[in-house]
Amino acid sequence: MYVRKNAATLTDEEWTRFMSAMVTLKHSFAPGSNVSVYDQFVALHGAVWNRRLAGGGASIGDGAHSRPAFLPWHREYIRRFENALQAVDPQVTLPYWNWGLGDLSQTTSLFQDARIGPMGSGGASGFEIATGYLAAAPNAFNPLGWPIRNGLQALGAVLRRNTTLNTGPGWPTTISVNNALAENTYPGFRVALESFPHHNLIHVRIGMVNDSPPTVGDMTTGTSPNDPIFFLHHCQCDHIWAKWQVDHPGSANYNLSTTLVGHALNDAMWPWDNGAAETVDAALANLLPTVAGTDVVRVVDRIDHRALGYCYDDEPDCPC
Repeated sequence: MYVRKNAATLTDEEWTRFMSAMVTLKHSFAPGSNVSVYDQFVALHGAVWNRRLAGGGASIGDGAHSRPAFLPWHREYIRRFENALQAVDPQVTLPYWNWGLGDLSQTTSLFQDARIGPMGSGGASGFEIATGYLAAAPNAFNPLGWPIRNGLQALGAVLRRNTTLNTGPGWPTTISVNNALAENTYPGFRVALESFPHHNLIHVRIGMVNDSPPTVGDMTTGTSPNDPIFFLHHCQCDHIWAKWQVDHPGSANYNLSTTLVGHALNDAMWPWDNGAAETVDAALANLLPTVAGTDVVRVVDRIDHRALGYCYDDEPDCPC
């Protein structure tokens, strides 16, 4: 059992290991591919938004957002990303950004060069990350730089964030998270966690620069994992789901009534569905990892996070 920690509590050494493993994935080709391991994960998240049945069949929509499988799909997705990090450095685990539950210092402390990078401040747009591990130009933290791959450039070749981190009115609070945790049904809980003021708001406040006219950063695009804060953000979503599951354990507390393909309890989730579905986005399809036909993951397979071999550092019986 390995332990996912609050990102605000990581030591300097743990941050260096984590970010160095991330940089390695960004600059290491996947076997038999000219696409880096990191960029394959970005492409996968971009491609899941619009699926159809295999062979150009009927549209079946989004496999991971605004629908029941939002939480189990992302649980599998970030677990695979964590496994890729651990293939680089076995001591690395994916930390969670403790928005809502921790005080604001647990948020503001993350956005610095030696952590997950600052907010935007440079470039022609004025919103590009100019320093730290995620700057496009090589620097002391990252001698290889963090360029956005052609084909995944929703906004350009340099990672963009808002210039300020708005933690003002509307930001998640302990009260808002506890209200979500108080939902008695999975549909109610999933909507409360995915919508404002939680998952969706975080994406917007990191990425949205202006409301009118809208100018966006990478976190507001389908290729939002271009920004590594995505993984800390979704680790917190999974962390909160794990908390809800303490009082609502097992598959009986998942939405059993949906007819949406890839979202019912015993459905396989794309792309781990033995080729049953495909993305509509042909350009992204060329950047995806190869998934073996035997690599099948159903919603029901991702209900229990302990069965996947990890726990969170604030779980009462987590072997920290």
